[in-house]
Amino acid sequence: MTKNPQCTAPKMIPFTPFEEYSKKYEHLFKISRTDNGVVTARFFNEEDDGSAFWDYPLHRGIGQLCHDIGQDADTNVLILGNWGDQWLRLGPTSLEEDFETRRWALYEHSYYDGTNMVEGLVNDVEQPTIGVISGYCVHSEIALLCDVTIMAEDAVICDPHYALGGTIPGDGIQVALQYLIGPKRANHMMLFGEEIDAQKALELGLVSEVVPKDELYERAQELADFIADQPRVSTRLMSQTLRGPLKEKIARDLRPAFGTEMWNMLVTGVTHDEAFAQMADE
Repeated sequence: MTKNPQCTAPKMIPFTPFEEYSKKYEHLFKISRTDNGVVTARFFNEEDDGSAFWDYPLHRGIGQLCHDIGQDADTNVLILGNWGDQWLRLGPTSLEEDFETRRWALYEHSYYDGTNMVEGLVNDVEQPTIGVISGYCVHSEIALLCDVTIMAEDAVICDPHYALGGTIPGDGIQVALQYLIGPKRANHMMLFGEEIDAQKALELGLVSEVVPKDELYERAQELADFIADQPRVSTRLMSQTLRGPLKEKIARDLRPAFGTEMWNMLVTGVTHDEAFAQMADE
């Protein structure tokens, strides 16, 4: 790939190059880039089958990666998804928490990292994005907030925050659902933990395409190649056109709802982990 010319001046701090940030995140993501500037980032765990845990390092890492990719002049498209058989594994947050540590973490890791992750995916990534859902999908907002979302034929989308554990869905999923399918349908999903299969997700407008599971990333690459073949500046400006209404909704609705979720945890004593652990057991 021919690198884009970089305009530099004395004392200008350079952006982080792909070769550097792909190494920085290698314990959290499998990251590759093709010659035409398509980056594929698949979150993973170094143990077992590679399926990632939804823990604090990944929670922070997604937002940080989005920031680095958005500044990368040699990247034209981002494909974002998972590695392994499961979309995300539900488990411990990776901190041994007493009450004071938990209260501290609710802001530093849950609220701060969580809001920056969602805002980073929508605002920081200057390139078009393709989300890939390959299995039973909790925290589907990561893929649904991408410009294009493809889903495996046997995958399922569900939000269990309220129905299973009495926590509040305020960390981005409520924005994605209400934005994509309207408040009435989205509210039903969030209140009752409704499971939406791939065909229903396509009919509702949650996803763009349904694809056989073993062809997901091949199809994502085909879509990305088409985008990357257009002029670089046009591609980046197109991403702003695609996200205009979503950026407005994120700015208005994300942080108040996220704060409500954190406040609810403090008042009720019910944690995100406890609520989702019940789902994992089932």
